[in-house]
Amino acid sequence: MSLLISYVGSWMQQVANSWLLLQLSNSAFLLGLLGLFTSLPFIAASMIGGTLADRVDRRKLLGFTQSAQITTAVIQGLLVQLGLIQIWHIYLFGALNWTIGGFDAAGRQALIPALVPRQYLPSAIALNAALRRGGQILGPALGGTTIALLGVSGAYWANAASFVPVVLAVALIRARPVTENTHRRSMAHSMLDGLRYAGGRPLIASLLGIEAISGIFANVNPLMAVFARDILHVGASGFGLLLSMVGSGALLGTAVLVASGSRLVHGRYIILATLLYPLVVIGFAFSRLYPLSLALLLGVGMLDMIGGTLRNTAVQLDVPDSYRGRIMGLLSIAGRGVSPLGGVQAGAVASVLTVPVALVVGALVTMGWSVATVVRAPAIRAFSEGRAEGELASSQAI
Repeated sequence: MSLLISYVGSWMQQVANSWLLLQLSNSAFLLGLLGLFTSLPFIAASMIGGTLADRVDRRKLLGFTQSAQITTAVIQGLLVQLGLIQIWHIYLFGALNWTIGGFDAAGRQALIPALVPRQYLPSAIALNAALRRGGQILGPALGGTTIALLGVSGAYWANAASFVPVVLAVALIRARPVTENTHRRSMAHSMLDGLRYAGGRPLIASLLGIEAISGIFANVNPLMAVFARDILHVGASGFGLLLSMVGSGALLGTAVLVASGSRLVHGRYIILATLLYPLVVIGFAFSRLYPLSLALLLGVGMLDMIGGTLRNTAVQLDVPDSYRGRIMGLLSIAGRGVSPLGGVQAGAVASVLTVPVALVVGALVTMGWSVATVVRAPAIRAFSEGRAEGELASSQAI
């Protein structure tokens, strides 16, 4: 429950950032440019954070990151409340928050296998992702409503308060320590070792590539504010509801994953979800009817959840605990770190053409990359949970 509250607050702040930036700049390009100031720090922090997660107590790492995000939300709320907020403030705090988030994401994902038995790992990953997506259902809607009723600063105050339960919950966690001590190696050596390991595992390398390309080119979120205001002609509340439908679809996808147990943890289902996702994104780009757009975003969220969770599970099952933090750092980079760059490329294309065309082009790029990867990478087609668990057990016994 504490994680859900935190995710709700984070999404309220994301809605506030997008809406405030659009009001201050009235520019789709500057809105998309926010992705550059969030993505690059997240990428650097995730790799460093993943390395730290293999060297320090992961609970303490999470406690620090949650506390730091309280501070940044309070400062940003004060700037808005006092009327001092400027465009560069939004970029600066976006960079700070995503730097902290890079450390947080790597530590959080690396901690999951230490909390649950391996046979429940697919469900645990799906439920963790569901909490994040559950926040996407409530957060944007509450964010839009809060902005309409209390002003933009109210969303920042709510986000600051949302981290308090998580800090308390993290203090109560009891987990197994990291299985391999890497303190004798330098941070740089440990990071390079993690990169070499990922590059030497065809399954991991292929799935990381798909995750990254999909996040950059088929992400519907960065320019959603423009879709809401200029194409579908709905206000802040309608904008929040659009984002919430993506989260609702994710919860639907979670229900499918939990009901299926481990049966979907197989290469053919990873491929199916990966290829269907950009097709539904293209459908949303062509829609001009608000109810139809909501329905298509439900499908976007569902396929994104199923595909992302299955890819995450496959990677978790294919990596030993001694490398888990670093590989989860890379997965965070591929899944969340590069996705804001999609706003930069989509904003650039939209400034020359149109926002819907930018989304269609990105989805086609994602489809082409995914098909080419599946053709070139038999490791994905051959993947199955049982074989991966056997390999994992062997690697941990070495």
